[in-house]
Amino acid sequence: MLNIQVSDSGKGIKEEEHKKLFTMFGKIQRTADVNQEGIGLGLTICKELCSKNGGEIFVESKGEG
Repeated sequence: MLNIQVSDSGKGIKEEEHKKLFTMFGKIQRTADVNQEGIGLGLTICKELCSKNGGEIFVESKGEG
């Protein structure tokens, strides 16, 4: 099994917004102004690729958003 972990030092993501990250065109409102060019497909594509290869992708955040 391959495990890849990514971390950063940002403010975090509110728990109610976690699922939104992996939906088509799902963008977190707080970051929508920062990343105006993205359309919210990147993590949806990653989730699909992981799933088709027997893996999973998820988010863990202790941040307040």
